[in-house]
Amino acid sequence: KLQFLYFIGGGKKKNRRGVGGNEIMDEASPPPSQQNLQATIQRLLDKSVPFVLTRYFALLFFALQFCLRVYYVQGFYVVAYALGIYLLKLLVLFVQPLVDPESEVKRCG
Repeated sequence: KLQFLYFIGGGKKKNRRGVGGNEIMDEASPPPSQQNLQATIQRLLDKSVPFVLTRYFALLFFALQFCLRVYYVQGFYVVAYALGIYLLKLLVLFVQPLVDPESEVKRCG
């Protein structure tokens, strides 16, 4: 619930009046330990940007590990199917051009 309030409220505290006119503060930002964890993860991601080949090998390793787990455990088929559809959607969005060249030609000429 706290994470949901954080995303809805934009990380700000919300004030409201309670019974008897007392002010009630809804905590909408994540706790400091979670903020530290998010900052650490972001710092590690920023440091890994130059290592493109290493990141691709890590992605292939973890994808292969997940596929082997699905095969040996004989489970997670629904999760694997949903993950596959999501990754396919991301690939299609990455490959397709942002602007359709055919409609651009018709509009200009």
